[in-house]
Amino acid sequence: MKPIYTGNVHEVYSVSENQLIIVSTDQMYVHGKIIPMNIKDKGVILMEISNFWFL
Repeated sequence: MKPIYTGNVHEVYSVSENQLIIVSTDQMYVHGKIIPMNIKDKGVILMEISNFWFL
């Protein structure tokens, strides 16, 4: 896998020419700061939203 983007709360990797993997954490990033509390299952919720819109 080739890393495409690394941010504060997620990373994007290229698996093939037509496929990406997005890895999200349960942290929240607001106005340039990581909020110290985690959002339970944030990554799961973001994946469900992506699956709804992109699949």
